[in-house]
Amino acid sequence: MTQTMLSYSRRYTSSWRVLKVCLDIILEHARCLSGLNFLLFSLGLRKHVNILEQEKATLKQQAEEFQKKLEAAKGHWATVEEKLTKGAITAVEHVVGVIKSCQPDFDPSLILQGYNCSQADDVQQLLDGIHPTVVAFVEKLGFSVDDDDEDGE
Repeated sequence: MTQTMLSYSRRYTSSWRVLKVCLDIILEHARCLSGLNFLLFSLGLRKHVNILEQEKATLKQQAEEFQKKLEAAKGHWATVEEKLTKGAITAVEHVVGVIKSCQPDFDPSLILQGYNCSQADDVQQLLDGIHPTVVAFVEKLGFSVDDDDEDGE
C-alpha cells in the first residue's frame, strides 16, 4: 500500500515539476499581454498553482501517515508472530510432557525424525484418527487469544 502511495507521490511530483516549467514558460510569454489582462491571467494561474501546492502537501502528509501505519503494522505483525511461535512451542511441550509422563522411555528426539509413514495418505489417516483427541487436549489446556503472557506483556 505504501509503495503505491509513494509511486503516486513521485508521479504527482514529476507532473508538478512539468506543470511548473510550463507555467513559467507561459508567464514568460504572457508578458506580451498588457495591463489588466496580464494581471487577471497571472492571478488565475497563481490560484491554480496554489491549489496544486495544497494538494501536493496533502498527498505528502497522507504518504507520511501511511508510512507510520505501515511501521506500526509491521511491529504488530512481529509481536503476533512471536506469540504464535511461543504458543506452538508451549502446545508441543505439553504434548511431549504428557507422552513422556505416560511413557518414561519415550525419546523426544524422535519428533525430529518426522512421521514413521511411507505415504502422505498414511500421515493424513493418522492425523484424522488423532484429531478428536488433539481437540479435546487443546480445550483442556484452555488456551485463549485473551490469555495474558506470564511476563505481563
